Amino acid sequence: MRTFTHVLLLAILLIVSAGSLFAGGFALSGIGSKAIGMGGAFRGMADDGTAMYWNPAGLGFLDNSLITLAGAGIMPTSEFENTVGLPGFALDEFTAEEKLWLFPNLYAVKACSDCRLKFGLGAYVPYGLGAEWDIFNLPEGYFPVVIDTLGNTELRAITWNGADEFPEKEMKSSIGILDIHPTVAYKFSDKVSMGVGLSVNYAMIEIAKLIPHSSLSYYLPTTMSLEGTGLGFGANLGLMYKPNDVIQIGLSGKIPSNISMDGDVDASLWVSNLAMYKMNYDNNPLHYETALPFASVNATYSDETDAKADLTLPADLGWGMSVHLKPNWILNADCSYTFWNAMDKIVIEMDPILDLTIAQKEEVTLETNWKDAFRFSLGTQYSFSKVDLRGGFFYDESPIPYSSLSPTWPDTGNKYSGNAGLGLHLGRWLVDLNYEHIFFGEKEIENQTADNMVGIYNSDIHAFNMGLTYNF
Repeated sequence: MRTFTHVLLLAILLIVSAGSLFAGGFALSGIGSKAIGMGGAFRGMADDGTAMYWNPAGLGFLDNSLITLAGAGIMPTSEFENTVGLPGFALDEFTAEEKLWLFPNLYAVKACSDCRLKFGLGAYVPYGLGAEWDIFNLPEGYFPVVIDTLGNTELRAITWNGADEFPEKEMKSSIGILDIHPTVAYKFSDKVSMGVGLSVNYAMIEIAKLIPHSSLSYYLPTTMSLEGTGLGFGANLGLMYKPNDVIQIGLSGKIPSNISMDGDVDASLWVSNLAMYKMNYDNNPLHYETALPFASVNATYSDETDAKADLTLPADLGWGMSVHLKPNWILNADCSYTFWNAMDKIVIEMDPILDLTIAQKEEVTLETNWKDAFRFSLGTQYSFSKVDLRGGFFYDESPIPYSSLSPTWPDTGNKYSGNAGLGLHLGRWLVDLNYEHIFFGEKEIENQTADNMVGIYNSDIHAFNMGLTYNF
């Protein structure tokens, strides 16, 4: 039983580590239909309520107050091809359950053409998404059992205790972070503005994960689920500079946001009669009779524990330029760098598991090995009459290394996007719409670690944004 307990302890640590790594795998491509329509190349422009997210200094150049009600709809498609014959995993290609994720946003700005100090309040979701998979079945079949001193064997069917309760979706994730964002900006002159915003982050996590433990050759799959919430604080700041009427330059960045997470972890270790038999037979192969009774015994070991972790959403730094090629034609470029390496170590506190001495650890340090990442964006807007036409592109590096990638995360590789959108001016009202398609580079993992799953990964994302703005 000591080996089983070690396995269960390891599994619970892994699910908590997965829950603490949501930000990279679930960072959205940005917020706001106008900005996303131009591929997120918006730091140097930032001329609507979403400036609170992209570059708070952009509020300083707004000449009127506004209220925007907006939303995003995102549908990821993820495929995983199993390339190794792990017990319970078919050599097949699997597709995650398709689901439309909806994220509402709200922005309000208090501004006027004569005042230098501008105020904003936003409520938006910068991180979100999820995936659900059914790619594992409890292994079935037969195994040989030694029945006498001559080494004769007979076949026994593999059986599982409580097999009807095995989760239908053994791998899934649902992540969301709501950012309440009060912002202030000051316009120093017609050329310079600065802004700063406070992030009040509320995080919600639900994750399920499976670890097959096939390397132990005992068929010891572990399933676990984590539900947790957390509250944290961060900030962003920005600078906007207009050297002339043609060029506008923006610089902005976020400081790390610490979120204190509290969660409940449920874990179950599924032990077949094959595992029970081999565990006893391998310990004493000369006395087959001591192992023989276990060929008919199976069990499920379950436990619950509390887990706490201080998570850090990483800092980033970005630069953008907006160029008026013509009075009605704008070209934007943007480059940003996110410091995901700040999450390379995560300290987790948890209550004892199974009330055994070997599981009395109160603090565990997990090595996550996430890497820093660049993002490059290009976008344009062409205006005529009461219509703005937009298009854009971005390239975004994935922070997730081969050593920790599994089907739980839709963020399977570097991302490339195609973006298109439009704005309709209807008096004081503005309607913004856009469509975004994100392509992921195929990634093949050949070397198994404790945190990943060997196979071939492919993903893409269909997304749309819309916004309704009233100017006053």
